[in-house]
Amino acid sequence: MPFKTKEEKRAYMREYMRRARLELGGETTRIVVSSKRDGYELNLNLIDSPRELIREIDGAALVELRESIKANGVLQPILVRPKGERYEVVFGNHRFLAAKGAGLTKIPVQIRDVNDDEALLLAVTENVQRSEVNPIREGQLYERLMLRYDVNVLAEKIGKSVLYVQTRIKIAAKLHEELRGQVGKRLTIGNAAALCNLPKHEQMKVYEKLIENVGPKALYALHARGLIEASKGANYNKPKPYVNYCVCERCGAKHLHGVSIKDA
Repeated sequence: MPFKTKEEKRAYMREYMRRARLELGGETTRIVVSSKRDGYELNLNLIDSPRELIREIDGAALVELRESIKANGVLQPILVRPKGERYEVVFGNHRFLAAKGAGLTKIPVQIRDVNDDEALLLAVTENVQRSEVNPIREGQLYERLMLRYDVNVLAEKIGKSVLYVQTRIKIAAKLHEELRGQVGKRLTIGNAAALCNLPKHEQMKVYEKLIENVGPKALYALHARGLIEASKGANYNKPKPYVNYCVCERCGAKHLHGVSIKDA
């Protein structure tokens, strides 16, 4: 049987020996690992969700995924690690929960023997590449990982720039608590980072002024460079937001295409 890594081979042999011990002990035998051409299958009742979730459980997405699994099965293996006599999901928790909800008894897995820090790094990397992590949560996780990794090493491991990592750590640490839910909605990452240059008690004042002066839709597309200046409203007349509309091919109506800052 081909093994992609030494860790997978060791994990498979560990399961093989555990099964052999059950048989020799005369206990009821159950197959915990069955070989497949592209990996292994584990009994779902031997797997636990991770103790710390990288992203929140999305109920709607979970229902959708469950229906897909009922129709097509689990198309991509989840990653698990041994935890005593059981296994813990490293990433793929939504697939794991959806498979249980769909009534499956086994799920395709890749097995890797990793410690807590390595498991966290793998989980963060997988979810970041899928763009499934809230930026605030992402920054908190990077801050934890930097207790072990230098920022340059961490950025390289997750496939992002150093600025990407530092910006999210900055937002997670300095952005006003009431504004955190607006990141990715009314505030871009760049705008949130620009607000972080202000004391927290001033951030809300500037944000409210921006809503008043440029509006919630225009605010999201406002370039961070003009963010603070734009909050000054009538006293500031250099960069002005302009709206560029495009015509929808489906209904013929005009829709907001984008807003940017342009010199008057």
